[in-house]
Amino acid sequence: MQEETQGRPAEQTWDKVTISRVYHAFLNGEFDKCIQAWGPLASANRALIDNPNFGDESENCKRAFLLCFRAPLLFRIPCSTVWYKVVALEESHLNELLVIGRCGWDDGTDHNELLNVAKRKPENLGSIPSEWAVPILWGHTKEGPFTIIEGNHRLVSYAALQTRPELNIPAYVGLSSDHCYWHLPDPAS
Repeated sequence: MQEETQGRPAEQTWDKVTISRVYHAFLNGEFDKCIQAWGPLASANRALIDNPNFGDESENCKRAFLLCFRAPLLFRIPCSTVWYKVVALEESHLNELLVIGRCGWDDGTDHNELLNVAKRKPENLGSIPSEWAVPILWGHTKEGPFTIIEGNHRLVSYAALQTRPELNIPAYVGLSSDHCYWHLPDPAS
């Protein structure tokens, strides 16, 4: 489904997806950390990431198991979250993104707005956006703001660049009216 992608994320195409697709994206983005946590077990299951079959519940369960090393993060995302794939995250959307809260990025002055974090904690860009794993965002409504749940280092390094390559990539976005611990506009609970 190819459409012109302009404007705010709320104006993009939002397709509902299962949590299995989000877990796959999480593993794809953090497979190096998965290897550190699980070693040979993760390596032996690389096909679950490279050639996923989302219709196979056994595979979906194995991917969820491999994410156990991220349980402290994942268990604080509200169970009521509904997940979507958004057609395109673009440079014009950067001002609507917040770096994950309460994970060492905070300084208490800028609410972890991506562009401000990129100024105070710049990182080096390791690869161009077209090579990235799909970032995972979370918010209350399609209007944002959105907290980056997975992809913080990539997006901070991108935002820190003076001259940026094109950003026109899909993103997974979770929405819930419930508070999320990682979303700084919400109170910690």
